[in-house]
Amino acid sequence: MAQPEVQIDGQNLVIQWDNRTIKKSRTLWGAQIAFWLIWTPLTAIAPQLVSIKDEPSFLLWQVSAFVMVVFLPLSWLSRISSERIEISPTTYRHYCVNYPWLFPKHWPADKITKMVLGRANEESIRTLSIYRGWRRDLLGYWTTNEFRQQLFALICEHLDRIQLTIEIEAAD
Repeated sequence: MAQPEVQIDGQNLVIQWDNRTIKKSRTLWGAQIAFWLIWTPLTAIAPQLVSIKDEPSFLLWQVSAFVMVVFLPLSWLSRISSERIEISPTTYRHYCVNYPWLFPKHWPADKITKMVLGRANEESIRTLSIYRGWRRDLLGYWTTNEFRQQLFALICEHLDRIQLTIEIEAAD
């Protein structure tokens, strides 16, 4: 299994990995493909099947469904991209190196409230999440649990080194 590239420069931590070369969770990938293959045709044929087209809630559902049809495949780009995390005493950044416009996170470090490894909020899969209030950043989403545990340990060690105090949870 490929390892993340880790650089520590004084109080700055940079972790980068290429999602094309590391071991990934295939169950998640298969479930999303199956969902999208069913959801897309339903979104396309729903207006013809439903007789309540003038209903405002139906319009809201149709717009939401179309956004999901486009958004889910767009998120798959991160599966074939290199991801990079940068943590310093002042900033937190997480982005896809190949597609920097794809869901970048750039937060002040003092606004980070907690980090959770495990099933947060009764999720079906284990994740590694960094929170800024109610906002959430998923790290290594496509990767295996072992890889996320490795990221968790590296980040915890760095947070201790720079004395950045946040709530840390290792739940299951």
